[in-house]
Amino acid sequence: MTRRFMILIAAATIAAFSSCTRNKILAEVGSLPITKADVDLRLKAMTVFSPQQSETIALEQLIRSYTIAEVLKKKGLSELDKKIDAEAKRIDESAKANPKMAEVRKVFGRDNSAFKKIFVLPMMADRLAYTEGYLKDEDFHKPQREKGENFLAEVQKSGGSFEEIAKKYGFLSKRGIIDPVKGLVWDADKSSAVGNLPSGPFIAQQWKKVALDATAPGKVTGKLIDQGNFWVALKNSSTAAKNKGSTQITAVIIHRDPFSAWLEKNRTAITVKRIADASSAGTHKTKSN
Repeated sequence: MTRRFMILIAAATIAAFSSCTRNKILAEVGSLPITKADVDLRLKAMTVFSPQQSETIALEQLIRSYTIAEVLKKKGLSELDKKIDAEAKRIDESAKANPKMAEVRKVFGRDNSAFKKIFVLPMMADRLAYTEGYLKDEDFHKPQREKGENFLAEVQKSGGSFEEIAKKYGFLSKRGIIDPVKGLVWDADKSSAVGNLPSGPFIAQQWKKVALDATAPGKVTGKLIDQGNFWVALKNSSTAAKNKGSTQITAVIIHRDPFSAWLEKNRTAITVKRIADASSAGTHKTKSN
């Protein structure tokens, strides 16, 4: 066997070993594998934005995002691939004027498939989990919404104190005024535990249009108003001889169960297998990614 031939065999062996290492599957989310090459590319891309990255962090980021993507598919989001394609095109366009995004795009070269799978999909999964998953999951929010509707029905039936009945249900309340110029302005009540509520002209116009304009002074609106992460029940608290041109209101806030609870509940249905500990732990359903 010639020296040259032995060198060729050694080179081929090294190349084969290197290829196997790069293609080594580190984890599986559902039927979707995550390879060493995937993690390496994710690490390079995210290091552009934050040098404090590691292979472990990159792997966990991919596992979390792929788990969310699987949850969204189970929830009926059929256009995830189309949304990923559209976002990839948007990023390509923005990279022309964004040096960091251009650097990220350079990591993947001409491999558009890897770019979408390793960079764009995680970005879209995290974004859509809230808007397309959490907010639109009527079954998940049904118990809390029914509780809010039961509260509203009791108020309208009994004619009792709006705020006192709210306390009985465990809901928080807040008073404010809808001013013709300033819009919705909340009372400066330091004792109120309700914070980060919308205010200003836009929300005032919205609430007047959907509920308050058809609600007489002293009465409660006939339906809950959906504000995304909470519903609100409103009482027109105005009196005829006061605050001409303005509307006094009392709002009862019915919060949805939090996004974290939705995510925890749904991702436990997705099988995640970490190959590194497969021999000892086997296949399991993720609970902490």
